[in-house]
Amino acid sequence: MDIAKPAYCPSCARIRTVADARGLEWSSHHSPGGTVSWLCGPCTRDSVFEIETGQALIRAAYSVSA
Repeated sequence: MDIAKPAYCPSCARIRTVADARGLEWSSHHSPGGTVSWLCGPCTRDSVFEIETGQALIRAAYSVSA
C-alpha cells in the first residue's frame, strides 16, 4: 500500500489518513491471499488476540457506536 493513499479500517470503516500512516496507532493485517488491510487503533486493541495468534478477524465482533 502506498503510504500516502488513504485506506479504510475493514472493521469500522474509519479512514486512514496520511497523518495516521505516519503514526503508530494503526496496524497492518496480512491475509493468506496476500492482501494487506489496516486496522485502526480501537479495532486493533479489540482484536489483539486474533492478530497475535494469526487467526482470522471476526467482523461481527466490531460495533460502531453512534
